[in-house]
Amino acid sequence: CRDSPQAQQRADPLWKVRVLIDHLNKQAKDMWVPGKLLAIDKQTIGFQGASEMKLHILYKREGDGFQCDAVCDRGYTFSFWFCHGPPPDMGPEMRDLALSPLASRVVWLARRLPNKWTRVYMDNLFNSVKLFTALYREHTLAHGVVRMHGRGLPDAVIQREEKNVKRAESLRGTTKAARMQNNPACPDILAVSVYDTKPVHMLSTVAESVVWTKKTRKVWDGKAKTEMAHLRLNVIDDYNSNMNGTDVADQLR
Repeated sequence: CRDSPQAQQRADPLWKVRVLIDHLNKQAKDMWVPGKLLAIDKQTIGFQGASEMKLHILYKREGDGFQCDAVCDRGYTFSFWFCHGPPPDMGPEMRDLALSPLASRVVWLARRLPNKWTRVYMDNLFNSVKLFTALYREHTLAHGVVRMHGRGLPDAVIQREEKNVKRAESLRGTTKAARMQNNPACPDILAVSVYDTKPVHMLSTVAESVVWTKKTRKVWDGKAKTEMAHLRLNVIDDYNSNMNGTDVADQLR
């Protein structure tokens, strides 16, 4: 309807292509059966022209452009929601959580998944105890790195960055973990931190244990290539192995 385009534009900046976007989302959902391990991240379409919807993006190689949040399975984009305009309405069952627009888009993506207790991997832009609680209500589990402040991480696992090089080296490998049992709406969120070159903090409703696993990597020893053993925390290894589905989809596109 073009009776009042200005009002339409204010209500939904993408109203001119909304029918196409909805159709693409339906087709993408109908043509794929997602697996157990998925990733949610941002996808960016680079654009250097003039547009009110163009976002200034410093953290993506694509640069400025149009952006959406997408849930992807090994490079296949299953569903997406553009960051322009109002977020999806999550209904009265989510009002008590007062979700941010970003969290609302993530929960909308989770609602479209056909399987219960799918495991979703996300980076620290997304993760928080509040979001994990909302996802748990949608029968979705989540896992990923988290920022130290404002995301619900308990003080007991927070590790501060040590600026002194020698003291930082002595802290390497320090691991803290806690089950957050005070949230009946999302029982037993696991909070973990490990001091690598810097502290790494994680939240998970996926992980059932925290253990060191033995890994190997290829290194040069003089003129020959050999394998060197090293240890990696299982929650970090799980994250590293499963959080790149959306980046792969971006590369394929």
